[in-house]
Amino acid sequence: MTTVRDEDICEITATVWSAVSALEPTPCPDVRLPEARTGVLAGCVQVTGAFTGAVALFCSAALARRVAAEIFDVERACVTLAQTQDAVGELVNMTGGNLKALLPEPSLLSLPAVAQGTELAARVPGSRVVARVGFDCDGEPLVVTLHEKDAAGRRGSP
Repeated sequence: MTTVRDEDICEITATVWSAVSALEPTPCPDVRLPEARTGVLAGCVQVTGAFTGAVALFCSAALARRVAAEIFDVERACVTLAQTQDAVGELVNMTGGNLKALLPEPSLLSLPAVAQGTELAARVPGSRVVARVGFDCDGEPLVVTLHEKDAAGRRGSP
């Protein structure tokens, strides 16, 4: 069982986002996953080793575009799909790397994977969510989850 607390995720998320943008995620326990009809981006990194699981980040397409514009120093209207995906990949990679430091060692982090769509259903099969923190980021939803391999083999959820 992991000892990562919601407060750890809040602190790491704030640190990561402030390192790459002027956006400030504010913890918001009632936030829901972004609505699929408006576009969702999901980034995920796998953790293997003494801890086996994943770190996932879900945000609206609008938020991903805003942070990509800041990361790549371009006008929001000029942000490409690749830049948006790269930004989400970098955010989940940085978040996962910082969370990995709190997990049992030795553990390794995979390359990030990013999915985007309006009919996105994401889950980490064979895991259970051990931490989930929602944020409001300037009016846009952001959710960070930590999944741990489920020894019982039950199916996981976002």
